[in-house]
Amino acid sequence: MKLYVQNIAKIESAEVAVDGISVLAGYNATGKSTISKSLSGIIRAYTNIHQRAHNSQIRSIDSIIDSFIEELIPEEGLYMRNNRNLIQAILSKDVSLPSNYKPFPDLFLLYVSDMHEDFPEPSAETEELYQDFLGQMQRALSRPLEEHIQFLVESNIREVFDRQVNTLGQTSVGTITLRDDSGTVICYVKLKGNKVTNCSYNAIKESRPIYLEPKHALDDLSRKSSIRILEPLVNDLLANEKNQLADRTIEDQERSERVIAIINKAIRGGLVENGSSLQYMDEQFSLISLKNLASGNKTFAVIRRLLENGQFYKNHTLIIDEPEVNLHPAWQLTLANVLVILHKELGLKIFLNSHSPYFVRAVEVYSQRYEIADRCHFYQTRPGNHGMYQVVDVTGNTEQIFRDLYLPLEEL
Repeated sequence: MKLYVQNIAKIESAEVAVDGISVLAGYNATGKSTISKSLSGIIRAYTNIHQRAHNSQIRSIDSIIDSFIEELIPEEGLYMRNNRNLIQAILSKDVSLPSNYKPFPDLFLLYVSDMHEDFPEPSAETEELYQDFLGQMQRALSRPLEEHIQFLVESNIREVFDRQVNTLGQTSVGTITLRDDSGTVICYVKLKGNKVTNCSYNAIKESRPIYLEPKHALDDLSRKSSIRILEPLVNDLLANEKNQLADRTIEDQERSERVIAIINKAIRGGLVENGSSLQYMDEQFSLISLKNLASGNKTFAVIRRLLENGQFYKNHTLIIDEPEVNLHPAWQLTLANVLVILHKELGLKIFLNSHSPYFVRAVEVYSQRYEIADRCHFYQTRPGNHGMYQVVDVTGNTEQIFRDLYLPLEEL
């Protein structure tokens, strides 16, 4: 599979392999994170897209019903109702909404029994409210599922980019595309002015990627109890109901333990669940709050916890933005070793971007040592046109990366 990016943020053009291990090197502010976000955003956007679009349609209809009932019976707005049975009956065409208000209360109560207030008697006012409600329902029901898909795709892409997808002043259409090995489009999205102008509507087989950023979810978790709702990574770290342990084999467990053994050379401890939050437990079984956890430990601790929770599985995509952040060069080498082993043992697809020559070189060396060099791809950002950057494939010619990244040291 390959990712293609054009005119997104600072990237003029890029073609990056998404299998094995891919490393994108370059200076700060040259678009490396743009590639990470594009990859994470498009996979997230299209994961389970048809089911999510159906759920979006249900939410729209549910909101219209709730607004109508609350306007019709203001006191009823104080209570929660379950409209799901009525919505499903309407969507499956088992029932049609009556053309006027009078028979509606009986139909509603047939499917929604948890009412607390009585419906008002028919009147000119209730009929007017009902006709407006009918119009909204007809518009919602006639809205094609493709519109919900485009809405969700746009929401996902904009969220990943914090609503700044296109470079300020950029008038060109930006595109993010995934293609399979034969070049066939898996999914795509076109954007202009931070809005989706066109996108594909087919589902993809990829599952939601795990994306680790320099600003760790653990930092927010130490301050906000509500972050679990907002950050998918925290759900993966916390929620037992989402893990893959039930499908795990002895061989899977042994592979994970081999990776954990390498992590233990760097840190002697791990994340443990404490109620609805996480803490760090060291080798003396002392609990350390995440706020006080050394920054360099966090990426190792997160990877270890995800392994323990069974959140890594074959062909799953792991994206790490600047993995070397807060790590001494020795630990950069250890992390590179861990990531290469993760691919070799568990079959993860791994995308990394880095500005550390130590880390990039370590990935290259360990991939050769573990005989998976043919599954590693190396890229570099280089100046393009109009202040933007292009991504160049330097696989087999990585000395260009080291020449550029070591240049500041030579100046000293």
